Amino acid sequence: MLATFDVDSWLQQERPAELHVSQPYQTGCWSKLPSRQGGGVQHGDNSGLHPFCLPDLPADLGLGYPEQYIKKADGAAVGVEPVAEAVIRARMQEQCDICTFRNNLNKIFGTPLELKSSWTVDACRLGPTMYLDIQQLPQTIYPDADLFQYYGYKFEALSTQQSEVDATSEYAALIRLRVDKLRILLAAEIDCFDPKKCQAGATPDLASYLELKTYQLPANQWKANNIKKFKYPKWWLQSWLAGVPAIVAGARDKQGILQSVEVLPTRQLPHMAANANVDFDTWQQIHFGNDVLTWMQQLTGVHKEQHLRFSY
Repeated sequence: MLATFDVDSWLQQERPAELHVSQPYQTGCWSKLPSRQGGGVQHGDNSGLHPFCLPDLPADLGLGYPEQYIKKADGAAVGVEPVAEAVIRARMQEQCDICTFRNNLNKIFGTPLELKSSWTVDACRLGPTMYLDIQQLPQTIYPDADLFQYYGYKFEALSTQQSEVDATSEYAALIRLRVDKLRILLAAEIDCFDPKKCQAGATPDLASYLELKTYQLPANQWKANNIKKFKYPKWWLQSWLAGVPAIVAGARDKQGILQSVEVLPTRQLPHMAANANVDFDTWQQIHFGNDVLTWMQQLTGVHKEQHLRFSY
């Protein structure tokens, strides 16, 4: 018998304004070596985390495409194993209700933002912990999608003074977060850190982390408001889950030329959107994610050590 979480009914229900949510806390990390060095995962290593440096403007984000683009392998499977190993190394397996990559939580918590977007997550309960595995669904291929993805990696390379645009290397932080009664350990890829937020010689911590985003310069006020309506909620959710305090947003023109860069404090995004008469309900996302994860946890608890697939 199929179990169902009725999203439409949930959206009609009244709910308390807030939930207890803990301050995210980092408990571990790893760096993934670039493919030319074997692509291995090195736990406890932050060599893949680079300081942010404001790029010289204007900058051509298309420079080097496609000849100098080192892409991830198509269809490369990403299991939850690196996250599970990081949890074990942090000796927190008995203090973890949910172990996952952040991407799964982006999808689940963000469902009210994109009711027409499908997602699939596999789950398995081992002991007290529910492990979530990413499942890639077929994606609609848009014209120039590969080029636009390159723009993002190029912006990261320019912002961290890297000579190559290499999508095969990464730095990930293991973050502990509590939402209501759920103890979550999630792994989040971190783009870079703000050296101004770190003491000289000190290890960069969560308070210094930055997310990097690119977007096309809006041609008019309507399109500018659409950025706040459609991009700000996603940017907020992704950064909030991992406790990343700020987003560096690079604005490019239609030709891919980076024209401006601004720093957006994560917690200010809802207020900045509201000032443009665009509202998004952050607590709706948190409540929804908590209720869905609690429901999933109950089902996996009944079917322990079995793989269950959840699809929306």
